[in-house]
Amino acid sequence: MTKVPFTLFSIYYKPFLVPEIPFVHPVQAGRAIHEGFGIEGDDTGDSISQLNQNWVELTAAYYIWKNYSSSQVPYWGLVHYRRYFTMPLGFNPFKRIYSLNASEETFNKVLSPKLEAYIAKQLAEGKIILPKRYHMYKLKRWSVKQQYIRDHDADAWNLMEKAVKTLFPEYGESFDRFARGLDLCVFNIMVASWEFWDAYLSWLFRILNEVKKEYRIREDPNQRRVFGFLSERLLNVYVIHQQIHKGQKIKYMPVAYFS
Repeated sequence: MTKVPFTLFSIYYKPFLVPEIPFVHPVQAGRAIHEGFGIEGDDTGDSISQLNQNWVELTAAYYIWKNYSSSQVPYWGLVHYRRYFTMPLGFNPFKRIYSLNASEETFNKVLSPKLEAYIAKQLAEGKIILPKRYHMYKLKRWSVKQQYIRDHDADAWNLMEKAVKTLFPEYGESFDRFARGLDLCVFNIMVASWEFWDAYLSWLFRILNEVKKEYRIREDPNQRRVFGFLSERLLNVYVIHQQIHKGQKIKYMPVAYFS
């Protein structure tokens, strides 16, 4: 099987250990409004870096999408400086998240040649890579929609639903299926082909820009990250639709969380 080259863009908000791994490329999100700390920022070229307070990792995703090319990164992933996909670790191969102390040793253990080969194999088989799904059984069986409204706000959800069903009515059934479901992929991380990312981000930013026209940003520091929270849900809607209508294959992988 032909080896598939890929790059994991690791999104940073503050200084933290940078793994010395060839397939990991660090990018600072929101550098237009924060002091830089020696890595590539998302504030050059075609950029929305100044919107980072509300759009969080999406300012980096936008920067990659608009300033790299398919020839440079035919396959790429968005991960976070403390969250990376991993092979199963330790005595429990079924865990969703593994917590580790950040060090050169632990980064090398997780971001290994074995992981690189495994991700490349999944991509070569036409799959996208997402984190293992989070099941809401501990939340008294709240649906995805109920959880969002409880932990965030109804206005943002309703505007998102309106935008999806107005701009992309063919996604309405997939949206409803996701909304009433009891699980979702979280963290806004994924590895996929350039073509998949290009189609997804074109779809995503049209929806979020429509929401932006009517949504009033909250003062709460956490809730003002609204477009990150919405995109976390919209990625699930998009993937569900691609699965049902285009047979998109998915590999769900555990995540290593570094503290």
